[in-house]
Amino acid sequence: MEYNIQIILLFTNIFINTIVLSTVTPGIPLLDNEWWGPTHLQLLNDTSIRPFRIQFHEEMIKDLRYRLINHRPFTPPLEGVGFEYGFNTNYLHSWVDYWANDYRFKEREDILNQFPQYKTNIYGCLLLMG
Repeated sequence: MEYNIQIILLFTNIFINTIVLSTVTPGIPLLDNEWWGPTHLQLLNDTSIRPFRIQFHEEMIKDLRYRLINHRPFTPPLEGVGFEYGFNTNYLHSWVDYWANDYRFKEREDILNQFPQYKTNIYGCLLLMG
């Protein structure tokens, strides 16, 4: 009888430890404040929050359209997976065609600039916020 109680206590202890150890959430790691930009710009870092306006220059638009029209062939998607592993390339052709031929950049620029846009630099990373 005493042997059965010891076995029951052993398995109860294993069960409780398994539940407790599997539900403990690890703490958030402490990260060093690290510089991510070019080293020579570290002392010139401007962390102020400044307004800016979105601008689609004609040369930028031409370059993007050229790249979209002259892209490499897309890798066929896996069969039957839809969008589970990223953007399904069977649908990508129509999107690339839209961006290359129909997207109205200047119109979108005007719409986006109706709202305030800001930029700042944090640890060497330029952040744009709108």
